[in-house]
Amino acid sequence: MTAVYGILFLFLFPFIFFSEKKEYIRILKISGITSFILIMPFALVPRYFLVSFLLLSIPIVSGVANIIKKFQFIQKYMVVITVFLILSNLTMQITLQEYFFQGFSYLKVQSKNNNKNMKYLYTLPYYRAVEFLNNIMSDNEKVLFLGEDRSFYMKKKFYLSSFNDNNKVLDIIKKNNDYNEILTKIKKDNITYVLFSEHGLERMSKMSIVYKLSKKNKDKLLLFLSNQKLIFQDRMYKIYKLNENTNKIITYNN
Repeated sequence: MTAVYGILFLFLFPFIFFSEKKEYIRILKISGITSFILIMPFALVPRYFLVSFLLLSIPIVSGVANIIKKFQFIQKYMVVITVFLILSNLTMQITLQEYFFQGFSYLKVQSKNNNKNMKYLYTLPYYRAVEFLNNIMSDNEKVLFLGEDRSFYMKKKFYLSSFNDNNKVLDIIKKNNDYNEILTKIKKDNITYVLFSEHGLERMSKMSIVYKLSKKNKDKLLLFLSNQKLIFQDRMYKIYKLNENTNKIITYNN
């Protein structure tokens, strides 16, 4: 249901009009359809609709049952559709779980002799950057993750969005051409640091329209970051400390 195949559930939606005329069915239909409509502007993957699907499932099953009672020959077609949906989602889940469990054997071997100092964590691409931030940040400071949608092992406050969620910082970059205004708006939420991965931002832009930047806006972002203090850099990540001074005169080409 949470995979792309889960959207096939909507092919059964017309059966909702043949459901029983009961109060609880009516409530489920209204709440399910309302939640689906409200989620549509924000949901970029099928799993976001899971709540709506659950609410609509009982009315739809009720409609299917009523149709089968009236037209017995439809039953065999419904069995085929149901089996197809089950097998499709089962196949997707097996593939997904196989991918998730690939790292277990590696971690088991690596952690046997490293339980105390957890050296195996350094095999995670962004762990060194996160460890650096945990050591220098105060409890009141916040770091912005840009081009990275994982927050494991981050012990301080952070602002993060997945590739499916709107990123307000990118919105600020897109809508403003004044350096001081961009810096002021970003720091408004007590953001002091930026953990940035240009490769990660490029990867996320290929996965979601939310992260797609025009050449102008990407250049604007890179120019903005280049005017902050670079305090950490490795092969994939850079950490910037935002400037205190918001009186710089920097021109972004329109």
